[in-house]
Formats: sequence, C-alpha cells, structure tokens
Amino acid sequence: MTAQVKTCYIDNCSSWRGKLQSVFTSSCDVKLDLFHAVSRVVTAMPQRHPFQVAYSADFSKVFRRVEDSSPIRKKPTPTSEEILKNWNEFEAKWKTVTFEDRPILTVKALEEIF
Repeated sequence: MTAQVKTCYIDNCSSWRGKLQSVFTSSCDVKLDLFHAVSRVVTAMPQRHPFQVAYSADFSKVFRRVEDSSPIRKKPTPTSEEILKNWNEFEAKWKTVTFEDRPILTVKALEEIF
C-alpha cells in the first residue's frame, strides 16, 4: 500500500511549492501553515499599542472552535463555516477601532487574510 501526500502546510509555501510538487506530484497542494499565516496578519497590524495583545488573541480564536478557549488548543479545527462566522465576529469588533487615527485592521492586514 502506498500513501499519497495530498497537502503540505509550510512556511514560505511559494518558494517550496515547485520542489515539493516535484517530489509528491503536481496535485499536492502546498499551503502556508496556520502559525505563519496568523503571524503575517498580526504583524501587518499596528504594533506597540494598547490593543495589540487583545486583537492578537481575538484573531487567533478565529481558527478555533468557540468552546476551545483555553490558552492551549484542545479541539480539532472548526469547519469552514465556523471559521467564517468567527472571522465575521472578529471583523465586526475590530473594523472601526483605531489607534492614533490609524485603523487596527490595516489594508496590508486584510490583504494577508484575503
């Protein structure tokens, strides 16, 4: 029995995509891992201000089940519908928040998300 790798989650997926697909076939999806995806968004938001810890914590919860609120993740990844619901709640909370007349959800942060 042979196993086929269908998806790889790594940092620098653009740089590694061709190399990994040459080993695992071109049908292997190569995607950015969640840790680095969240990091890219958070670092695109304003740093060193009173809201940084709060929005970072809220954003990381977008990718968790609602009942999984402990500091250490304990539940499986939620469905795409639940992630979208969590995102909508995050966006509703933070889209109008500003710091020193700059939005917390910057254009760069939104580009990283979408």
